[in-house]
Amino acid sequence: MRMFPRYLTRGIVIGAVLFLVVGLLTAPVVAGITLDTNTTYGGADADNQTISAEIDVTPNDSAMIEDVEIDVDAAENGVIDFQTFSESFEPARGDADVEYLGEGEYTVNDINTDEQFVITFDVYPKTIREEELTVATVKIWYTQRGQRLSETQEITADLSNSEYYALQDSEQEVSDLEDSLRNRRLLTYASAVVLILAPLIALYFWRKKQSRFDNGGGGGGNFDNDDSGGGRFDD
Repeated sequence: MRMFPRYLTRGIVIGAVLFLVVGLLTAPVVAGITLDTNTTYGGADADNQTISAEIDVTPNDSAMIEDVEIDVDAAENGVIDFQTFSESFEPARGDADVEYLGEGEYTVNDINTDEQFVITFDVYPKTIREEELTVATVKIWYTQRGQRLSETQEITADLSNSEYYALQDSEQEVSDLEDSLRNRRLLTYASAVVLILAPLIALYFWRKKQSRFDNGGGGGGNFDNDDSGGGRFDD
């Protein structure tokens, strides 16, 4: 009777260990990658409307990635120039197995954890009336530690310096200048009115004071002539 609990306890421990081992073996280990996108837009200062785009793919520190497939597509408001695609490894790698299939599609044999795979290309916006515009999307499939994984990311561009917004800023500056000139003109008119009215008002008050002085009698009394004061002498 005493042996039964011991065997039972041992069985529970062994079962828990096996369950933990199986769980660790079958649980997905996701290391992933770092997928960065950057864009540069010349705007009103540039000769054209080109957006220079860059995609950086870097495996996380845990494991390299293999059988990499990359697909870059234009978004609704972007037009990609597929002839401008170029790629490179950083640091440079002589034995890299990379193939550009055209239309923004790549295959890469592998990317090590201390490497970065870089893609650059040009894209054009269909509108310049939005400050931030999604011009493309990038999709990547890869194998890491036996698992087939994928990621998707939008590529956006800052168009706040486009000719449209430059014109908006110029119009605002012109409007502000017109308001300033209008205020100065009103101030000039007001000053001229004051300069004209001030002497007239002063003259009005001076004449009113003078009239009051004349009508007030000046302070001396009036004397009537009295002919009865002197006696008459008869012959």
